[in-house]
Amino acid sequence: MLVLAIDTTARTGGFALARDGEVVASRTLEADKGLAAALFGEIEALLAGAGFSLADVDAFAALAGPGSFTGIRVGLSAVKALAEAGGKPVLAVSNLEAAAFERAGDLRAVLLPGRRGDVFGAVFDGELRPLVSERQEPEESFRERARALGAEPAVVTGPLAEAAARLACLRLAGGASGAPEAADANYVERAAVEKGSQGLVRSGTPPQERGRCP
Repeated sequence: MLVLAIDTTARTGGFALARDGEVVASRTLEADKGLAAALFGEIEALLAGAGFSLADVDAFAALAGPGSFTGIRVGLSAVKALAEAGGKPVLAVSNLEAAAFERAGDLRAVLLPGRRGDVFGAVFDGELRPLVSERQEPEESFRERARALGAEPAVVTGPLAEAAARLACLRLAGGASGAPEAADANYVERAAVEKGSQGLVRSGTPPQERGRCP
C-alpha cells in the first residue's frame, strides 16, 4: 500500500510517501505566505522524484491538528479532494498521535507549543492508547500531569508527514475505513473554558467558528 501524507499545520510543510509502513520519499517546504499555493506542486514533485504518479497512490493522509486553523483546513481539503477524485481512502491523523508514534516506550508524552504560555499535549501508552487525553492548557500544568504518570514530555518539532504516512499505512492495513467524510479537523479545546468579555469562549475553537450555530 502506497500512502501520501501531508502536513500543513505549521509554517514548515511536510510531504511524505510510505509503502507498507516504510517511508520511501519525503520533502519539506518553508512557506512564509502559506502553503496553499505551493501544495499541489510539492505533491507532484514528491511523486515524480520517487518515480510514482498520483494514480499509484492507494490512500491519502493529512495531519489534522492541533495547529494552524487555516493550515489544518488547507491540508484536509486537499487530501479529501484527491481521495474523492480517485475513489481512494483518506485518514486525518492527530499531530500528537503522530508525534507519539515516532517515540518508543510504554509512556509517550508529547507537547506542541501553543499561545500565551499554553501547550497542546497528551500522554499515550505504547499502543497509542491515551492515558492523558489531548488537551490545551498551561505548559507547567501539563508537565505536572505527565510527570505524575512517570513521563517526561517531549517537545514536538518539525513536520510530521513521515510519521503520519507510516501510521496511516498501519491503520488502513488494520481495517480503518478511510471514508473522506470521517476525516475531520482536530482543533483540541482548552482543558478549562476561559471567561472573556463576551462570555464563555473555548480557546480551541476557531475564531471564525465562534458564535455559529451547528
